[in-house]
Amino acid sequence: MLATLVVAVLLAMQYVPAGSVCSWSDISRRNAAELVPEFFKYADAVVHGQVLSRQVNENGVETAQVAVLHSFKGTASSLQLRGYPGHCGYSFTVGEDRIYFIKAGVVGSAGSKRVSPWLLAALNGVGRAK
Repeated sequence: MLATLVVAVLLAMQYVPAGSVCSWSDISRRNAAELVPEFFKYADAVVHGQVLSRQVNENGVETAQVAVLHSFKGTASSLQLRGYPGHCGYSFTVGEDRIYFIKAGVVGSAGSKRVSPWLLAALNGVGRAK
């Protein structure tokens, strides 16, 4: 279990540029054209989803059942995702409606974004280009 946690944290931290632990360029309206394709390329799946339920195990690892409202990359109507709250991790909230960039079933703090018209447009543009 500890090995799984370590691997997941390392995967999540791949969103973090070298030399700057827990600080990264967040996607914004100004840099979406540059960063969305990079996040999209790295992720195994990119979805607009809503958290239906959340559980936390004895090691603090969260598992969330997420209804997929729209898939930009990947094919699923429902996902079971892991989050690792704490240092550079992500904590799910039941009912939240967000864009998730998913790598190996894990969402890191850099991989969860608020839904916005400009982000949806950028994701639709990247998805069409593929």
